[in-house]
Amino acid sequence: MAEGQEIDWRQAMSLLKGKTLRLYWIIQKEYEGLEIDRIMERRGFEKRSDIDPHLAVLRRLRLIARSEDGKYFVPPAIKEKLNFAIRSFLYLRGTLVPRALIGAIAFTAFFAVYLAFLVPRVEAWTSLLVIGLALCAVNWIWAISNWMRRPFR
Repeated sequence: MAEGQEIDWRQAMSLLKGKTLRLYWIIQKEYEGLEIDRIMERRGFEKRSDIDPHLAVLRRLRLIARSEDGKYFVPPAIKEKLNFAIRSFLYLRGTLVPRALIGAIAFTAFFAVYLAFLVPRVEAWTSLLVIGLALCAVNWIWAISNWMRRPFR
């Protein structure tokens, strides 16, 4: 990336989805970079013509670079900025899912099990119910706000 060229992060976030996001994710995990053959070995890409348009988008956005030996890599400055934006998300089946969503689902499930099996034995069950519902609500509000602020839609 040449000096003085700024990345249009808004455009990058709007174009970085689906297979392009998957390709970025594969490349950014490798410290030394990947050749096209190694990228094709990874899931989702059967032939070179499947990869080339996505590589072109990533190179046009200056999110990846190509070394002299033909390996594609994410420049360290880009990796630092972009990974900061997606740190609180998991990449599942082609989309970014907030980690808070998984926590909210787990907390709600455990609370439901608690209500089903343990509440009849506790004398102060109303206060525990109120506290549990409040904590569920906080978890779900946090998960939904993270979902609304996810970087790539």
